[in-house]
Amino acid sequence: MQVRSIVSYFSGSLGTTGISMVASLLVARWTAPAQMGMWNLALLIVTYTSVLQLGVFNGLNRQLPYFAGRRDTEKARRRAEVALAWCALLTVASVAIVALVALVFWWRSQLDAAVTTLAIGAVLASSWSLQYLTVCYGVSSQFGELARKSTLVALAGLLMVLLVRSFGYGGLLVRAAVLAVLGSLALYIGRPVRAPARWDQPIFVELMRVGFPIWMLGQLSALFMTLDRLALADSPQALGYYTVAAQFASLSYMVPTAVNAVLYPQMAREYGESHLAMNLWRKAAKAALWAGAASLCAAALAWLVIPYFLDYFLPAYVPGTTAAQWAALTGVAMSLSVFGNIFNVLGRQQLYALAAAVGVATFCGVWFMLTHMSSQTRMVCAAQSMLLASLATSATSAVLSRVTCRHHDRKAQVSTSALGASS
Repeated sequence: MQVRSIVSYFSGSLGTTGISMVASLLVARWTAPAQMGMWNLALLIVTYTSVLQLGVFNGLNRQLPYFAGRRDTEKARRRAEVALAWCALLTVASVAIVALVALVFWWRSQLDAAVTTLAIGAVLASSWSLQYLTVCYGVSSQFGELARKSTLVALAGLLMVLLVRSFGYGGLLVRAAVLAVLGSLALYIGRPVRAPARWDQPIFVELMRVGFPIWMLGQLSALFMTLDRLALADSPQALGYYTVAAQFASLSYMVPTAVNAVLYPQMAREYGESHLAMNLWRKAAKAALWAGAASLCAAALAWLVIPYFLDYFLPAYVPGTTAAQWAALTGVAMSLSVFGNIFNVLGRQQLYALAAAVGVATFCGVWFMLTHMSSQTRMVCAAQSMLLASLATSATSAVLSRVTCRHHDRKAQVSTSALGASS
């Protein structure tokens, strides 16, 4: 069942990512590199403002399969109800705040800023329901249905690139806003968890208590994966060229992402049944080997294809060729990221923070050395720094998770022995 779920999710993700990548490259083809750099920088706002969900959806992603593993469907349902109520509240608040900010820009006759705010606002408002619904599909093991709907939305996005060709940057903004709303609607129709929205303060606090450390881990990952772009943020032109590298990096860690999406709820369910940790580590090790091999094959192919692809299809972005080749190797380094799921299941997110700190230190150190001692472009330095930093973080997670699992099971065995002796 695990292999079938991974293959189902991966095949759907492959189609979706492939279509989305073609669409993104067409958007880049019809958008000036400087404008693409500005839009990529604006999208970081959505990443940073996800703190407002307070980890509730991450808590739901852990608690739903955990209580399912304990055969307690009532507790699982009640947590889904509270998470949906929080999702609705965040959506309404986001729409109201964005409308107010856009109105201020319009009042000041800053029409470009007003339109950009509305587009980013639509993406932000839709992100809450996307997070909630994605969790529902994942914990219900409906990866095939999730993949099919995501592919349909990606196809719609491919058709809407004509807006960019016809209207330039304005078309890009309209396309982004419509796609965000369409993605939420597609997942809402036929959603697997149909619990009504219902508020419960103690359950909300529980989800936040469990989920916020998990959210912090995910946020650290998200912020960590933007270090290369932040390093280039002082030059919209360079950041625009780097768009292609970012696209190939996203494509490269598609395999690890698919493995993590399927494995995490299964780990939580298995832990709810047995409370044994080393079984989780062995499961992660097998998945990491498979993900690494698949990612390496994809990276080798991408390295050969990228120069010809950019020269023929995106000649304006040829300066980013070498950076894109190095970025295509990111998935190989990220194949060990599957061990990070163990920290979430066991509630030891502080250990991932330590692994992330190792990665940040690696990025800063490599970036400093390459930019001062190498003749390569800053884009190539950013891609290589990101690659080595990702490897350092993933490898540290693998080591720390093994130590944690062995300690967990040894402690549980001692407690069981002591209980048996006392009885």
